[in-house]
Amino acid sequence: GMERYSRVYPKVNLSTTITNAVATSLIGFLYDAHGAYTLALLLVFGMMLLQIAVVLTAYRRKAGDGPAA
Repeated sequence: GMERYSRVYPKVNLSTTITNAVATSLIGFLYDAHGAYTLALLLVFGMMLLQIAVVLTAYRRKAGDGPAA
């Protein structure tokens, strides 16, 4: 909730900044190695699906539905 916002936000912001720095470098390295963005885009798509699954699982648990099936 809002009472934890000031502790959580800096951690989330730092992790987002580091992830963006690493991800853009990784995409560039993959392009250099393979000559196309196909593999990089597939990896990004896979990570997005994983993020959706994690958020939905967390939301279910917070909503009181119990462990996700």
